[in-house]
Amino acid sequence: MTLPASTRRLSLLLAGALSVLLAAIPCAAAAATTRLAASVLGDVWGGHQAGGHGALLLAADLDGRHADGCIALDTETLRLGISGLHLSGGVSVGLDVVGELGFAGLLPDYYRDGTLDRGRGFAASYALAAPRLDFAARGQHFGSVVVGVRRWAFATLPATDAALELPPDTTVVELTGRYTLWRLRGGSDWVERQRRFPRVEGVALGAELGVHLRTDAAAWGARDPDVFAPPDLGNSPDGVIVRPRIWLRAGTRLPSGWRWQLSHVAGWGVGEDDLTGDRIGGLNPYSVPIAGAPWAGWVSSRFGAAEWSWLHPVGAAHELGVALQGALVDDLDRTGRSDADAVFGAAALADLRFGPWQVDARVGFSPPAGARSVGVGALVGVGVGGAVAR
Repeated sequence: MTLPASTRRLSLLLAGALSVLLAAIPCAAAAATTRLAASVLGDVWGGHQAGGHGALLLAADLDGRHADGCIALDTETLRLGISGLHLSGGVSVGLDVVGELGFAGLLPDYYRDGTLDRGRGFAASYALAAPRLDFAARGQHFGSVVVGVRRWAFATLPATDAALELPPDTTVVELTGRYTLWRLRGGSDWVERQRRFPRVEGVALGAELGVHLRTDAAAWGARDPDVFAPPDLGNSPDGVIVRPRIWLRAGTRLPSGWRWQLSHVAGWGVGEDDLTGDRIGGLNPYSVPIAGAPWAGWVSSRFGAAEWSWLHPVGAAHELGVALQGALVDDLDRTGRSDADAVFGAAALADLRFGPWQVDARVGFSPPAGARSVGVGALVGVGVGGAVAR
């Protein structure tokens, strides 16, 4: 794949911004503790059509005396951030700079009814700078206001159909407000990045409202009915996109030793497209989980999903259990029509911990959905982490 000039310029701009932030993080953080983590996982699926993806995470989190910083390479995504620069009271400022090259949003993969259509896939890259104000109040209430600027760039792949209309390269101003109630007990799972599936005890919930302003909001995608059967008319974004989301995490340990946990997420976007929709499918922590389905087998901005897990301790540190998953997804067939339908999955889980080492194993299936037959899937992940004090 030869990157177009716009993508090369985007890469240069991102490299410059990252260089500045990379130099600033150690100075601002004056790190008292550095937490290092590495993790690798593979998510595979089959039944209707076999496929798979992997992910590699290398991360360093700097807990500083004056601020906190992070440096993370997550497969093809590079993220640098600084947070906790206090202004007054519970108000602080932060900045994230993120870049993803070629594989943003898994847009090279286009799935419909469990079948990969490479002719509808394309390369997608972006650079994002997102300063924010963070608010902390008594009672474990938190909020943030983010003003992000994202530059998208797109390119065809060798398998991309010549009739596919690429999204226009565009700049997006992303205004986001977030509220979080955090009453989870413990907390090490949320700072040890090798723990890809944190154990939940207590409750946390959140809501966010995003307003995205695009400089170019032209319709795109597999729109020609003479070439694509059926065409996908769902990618007709508005210049002003409204993106609300809500989420919930809850869990508790019972006297019998069993621990249950629930996760829920829902969205009802207005004017969204596949650039902003949520990824649904697979067993990995990057998308809404549905066992037996492809990683990002569906993309939707109007959906509700939940996972209910039951796990039992084995020895001093391990857990084994099962999970039931379900999602109600609008435009399940990816045609642009509002035809919500449900998808389900079930999985067996193993969460194995050997000191700083983490091993995750998951295997599951999903019943038929639409034209997709029964699906099976499996995930294996290994990670390790530790802290270094100065």
